[in-house]
Amino acid sequence: MTSRTSCRQDAPENGGAWDSSADDSQMVEVADSLDRLLTNAAKAGSLNVHGEGFDNGLVDLLDAAIAESDPSVERLMALLNERGWKGWTRIERLPADKSST
Repeated sequence: MTSRTSCRQDAPENGGAWDSSADDSQMVEVADSLDRLLTNAAKAGSLNVHGEGFDNGLVDLLDAAIAESDPSVERLMALLNERGWKGWTRIERLPADKSST
């Protein structure tokens, strides 16, 4: 059995998917990188340019499905929320008083 304390690709027990634990320090690095990318996209006006037409119910369903697909995704979404972002299918900046920092 492999340890779930590190990130590695092509884990056979995951059918070749990325293997990472929910508390992996690399997830923090990923969240920091995504925060920078999302901030730049928002400043450039190119955040969610392809997801604006999605029905809110579909967005909620897709976000729930991705969050339940793997504990690391749920952890990443929580880290992004701490950085002031909400959602996955339609990522939005939280108002300053709503982020959990």
